Amino acid sequence: MKRCCFLLLCFLSMVIGLNAQSIISGWITDKADKKQIDGVVVTLLDAQGEIITYAISKKDGSFSINIKSNEEKLILHARMLGYEDKKREIENRTQRIFIEMSFGEIKMREVVVKSRPMWNREDTLVYSVDAFKSASDKTIGDLLKKLPGVEVCEGGEIKYQGEAINKFYIEGLDLLERQYGIATNNVPVDAVQNVEIIENHQPIQTLKDAVASDKAAVNLRLKKDKLSRPVGSVVLGTGYSNEMLWLAEVFAMSAERKQQSIVMYKTNNTSKDIGAEITSQSLSRVDFQDVSSFSQKKLLNALSLSYPPLEKKRYLFNKSHVASANNLWKTGETSQLRINIQYLNDALKENSSRKSEYLLPDGVLKINEINSLSLRTNMVDAAITYIDNSPHHYLNNVSSWNGSWSKSLSSNTVNNMGVRQNFDLPACLIKNNLQYVKKWGNRIWNFTSFVVYSYQPQHLSVLVDTISKEQSQYVKLSEFYTRNSTYYSFEWNNSNFILIKGVIETFFDRFKSQMFHPVFTDSVRSDVSSNYVVLELIPSYMYRKDRLTLNADISLQKHFFRTNGLILYNHKKDIPNFFFLNPSLRLNYRLSPMLIVKAGYNYNQTVGDILDFTDVYFMSAYRNFSKKTAILPHNKRQSFNAGFQYRNPLINLFLNSSIVYSSFVRNVIVTQHFIGNESVVGNKKMETQSNSLIWTGYIGKYFSELRTNISLSTSYNSIYGERYQQNVLFPFHTSGWIFMPNFTTKISDAGSITYQVIGSNRITEIKGQNQLFRTSIWQVMQQLSAFYLIGKKWEINGKIEHSFNEIGDRNSVKMFFADLGVTYRLPIVEFNFSATNLFNEHKYYYLIYNGLDKYDYSYNLQPRMFILSVKYKF
Repeated sequence: MKRCCFLLLCFLSMVIGLNAQSIISGWITDKADKKQIDGVVVTLLDAQGEIITYAISKKDGSFSINIKSNEEKLILHARMLGYEDKKREIENRTQRIFIEMSFGEIKMREVVVKSRPMWNREDTLVYSVDAFKSASDKTIGDLLKKLPGVEVCEGGEIKYQGEAINKFYIEGLDLLERQYGIATNNVPVDAVQNVEIIENHQPIQTLKDAVASDKAAVNLRLKKDKLSRPVGSVVLGTGYSNEMLWLAEVFAMSAERKQQSIVMYKTNNTSKDIGAEITSQSLSRVDFQDVSSFSQKKLLNALSLSYPPLEKKRYLFNKSHVASANNLWKTGETSQLRINIQYLNDALKENSSRKSEYLLPDGVLKINEINSLSLRTNMVDAAITYIDNSPHHYLNNVSSWNGSWSKSLSSNTVNNMGVRQNFDLPACLIKNNLQYVKKWGNRIWNFTSFVVYSYQPQHLSVLVDTISKEQSQYVKLSEFYTRNSTYYSFEWNNSNFILIKGVIETFFDRFKSQMFHPVFTDSVRSDVSSNYVVLELIPSYMYRKDRLTLNADISLQKHFFRTNGLILYNHKKDIPNFFFLNPSLRLNYRLSPMLIVKAGYNYNQTVGDILDFTDVYFMSAYRNFSKKTAILPHNKRQSFNAGFQYRNPLINLFLNSSIVYSSFVRNVIVTQHFIGNESVVGNKKMETQSNSLIWTGYIGKYFSELRTNISLSTSYNSIYGERYQQNVLFPFHTSGWIFMPNFTTKISDAGSITYQVIGSNRITEIKGQNQLFRTSIWQVMQQLSAFYLIGKKWEINGKIEHSFNEIGDRNSVKMFFADLGVTYRLPIVEFNFSATNLFNEHKYYYLIYNGLDKYDYSYNLQPRMFILSVKYKF
């Protein structure tokens, strides 16, 4: 640790010691009428004529360029269509320059107009939709996947330069908040003019000049003719697989200057996961702690433990309905009211088998399972938000309610023994999140208050054909949590001080459980309530000058616990209180307008919650039990991170990389013990340590002349730790690579080809008492898709997918999938025919191995499917 701290301090000293930058600023006017000229491209060149950087003049004719160069002399070149170019040699120092431009007649033999694929406008990077769009793109989400520097994760999360965005706007308004998948999966790509990436985006106007942000936001700029009327589509379809299929979709968006609305209804049994569209995405954390993502604890588990590494449409058996209504009204110049309501009715079925092998000191335990599950979920999520985001004060209040009702039935065969499980999983979540910020000159006062109530009364019943008595698990968890904080800060020169940020967190929890089981008859009932209070002071400091931003804070926490009930912490009421010191340091330095380096250090201590106070058996599903020892976990984690981001819109090149090293120390170790076929997970008082290293990298390049985008995302992770199984400690090491190259090209205005690969290799080493177990497993998925427009009315698209999975030594499974689609287009109507899984693959095999336990899975796939649909666009 001393060595890491020394290296970090050396890096900080080196960066702060770098030379200051020059700032070239000024105004551009018309020589004849003295009016300011906007849109003039001002470029700085070195002595050899190579471009160093550039800027574009604003509406008032002003421009400003930050430059880092050792050149003593520079060439300033101002140019704009219709005016004569202006060139001037200047000194490399901070200065203001006044430029007068004269109208000039330009004689051209031939004019070829090409739209630039991307350009800068202050802190905003603009992507031209027309430059990147191909004929196969239907929604804006299809286009986002092709933009260099932008990544769209499998779950729909959007990243820019390797980091999650912190806002998603449509015409500058935040209509959907975290549920922006509704827009990316449905907004027609033809309705969008440009995609804007707002870099260093601070969404709170009051904090814009006071609290720096290194996160980015996405903003969709619509075409002018799409702002004055509703935009959307209606789709109806039917088909056949092993049953009759249906498909219906309605989507409408209205994006006016003072009001925005999106309404949507979808239903299908064609393996389209429409429920994912209303999933809340994880937005990037802002500088102030965000607790609004508070979620309920998972108590009982009815779903499969592992899904195959395939597109979800290959294995999803569903009957789904989803409805969404989102409205935003501007109530003033800076204020707005927003209402978001989402509804999901989802019926899922899955059929799979699993062969499990558990390494025990005296041999191997083998269990064969065949699972058939049906799950029905109803979910309603509603939120009302009021925001007043002015330069002098900020008010944001969100009140939300989430209710879900899930019931499932599973029929399992475990080692030739029949098992039926019934899950009843209702849950309710009520939240209110308030934030207020007030600014007086260089002083800021901030107050936040978050309150949430959660209630989960759930039940599981199990019938085994060899046992007459029913097994069951009842559980009821109610939680009330509130976090209130306030701080006062002021600026002095280039520094911002938060002298005292005070936080009070309070938990009031009640946990009741009772299990009935023929084997586990003792310690099966608990009734525990706990009060948990955290007092926290966080003095903070921020320094910002020119290219350097430094944030440092230290959290001083005092934790108070109190419990009572049937099962108590170590069977006593006396629980140790904790005092934590958690420092953090973050550094950003802009080496050039195109290159940013980052580094940071964080030390964080946490403790467990009410579930750790229990000392009873708990059944989350058949064969899966837990039994805590009423020991409160105390976790200590320190991490070092460093990385860089490079982007050059002039040559359409994006690079980013980051590395994180973490050390995790815990006072308890997770244990696994087998009693017959039953697995019991618990904990044991034993200090354990794990170390991890995670590296990620990305490179994206767009070739304008070839109309081709190439990108490569890759990552490496390594974890050293310990596992405790059947009373034996096993040290282990796991490491793995993931690489995802992607190639997209427009072979013409009518056709495009995309090739992508997802490859992974996972190596596991675990030490037994007398030997070393080592495995290396490869999984590779390749996908080639093509699209071609025949004439003006016919479209044809196809996809070939190859899957390679290692399932043992010198044993692998190779599978091919193929899809085909044909579309007949009229101005406002489309007729579509699609066929999926043309080779009619029925099962997918794959392997999961963690060193001690091996799982061979077989998962049922959707058979060959044909769908005919008609789409009306408006």
